[in-house]
Amino acid sequence: MKINILKKRDKNKKFIVIGSNLNQFNRLINIMNTNEKRKLHTKWPGPHTWLIKANIKSPKWLISSNKIALRIPSFKPCRKITNEISHPVISTSLNKSGKRSIKNYRDARRLFNGKVKIIKGRIGRNRNPSSIHDFSLGKIYRN
Repeated sequence: MKINILKKRDKNKKFIVIGSNLNQFNRLINIMNTNEKRKLHTKWPGPHTWLIKANIKSPKWLISSNKIALRIPSFKPCRKITNEISHPVISTSLNKSGKRSIKNYRDARRLFNGKVKIIKGRIGRNRNPSSIHDFSLGKIYRN
């Protein structure tokens, strides 16, 4: 994938799938009950990734240990795009693998030099990477 080359990212590293609402993930995970949905929305929208058991329709290249990484971001332009196309998209961090995080539009343009479309907008104020939480096990991988 082009993004792996640009970021010098390991081709086996998985992506996060982002969407504007839970319904956009219906093709990737099994139907959830009301309590499960409520649990997801305690962290969404926001800088939180849930690892959720993938269903048989999920693409294999998105699955790790039978789980898929899902997020509804707080960044409104991302939600707007996925809402307008009525489909989730893959996402990754905005830094080259192993390097510091990119925190502004100018640095992102410099780093990728016209090789990708960069959406101008306010980047979150979080100093730390987003949290990753296994939905069924309750295990926190990054907080």
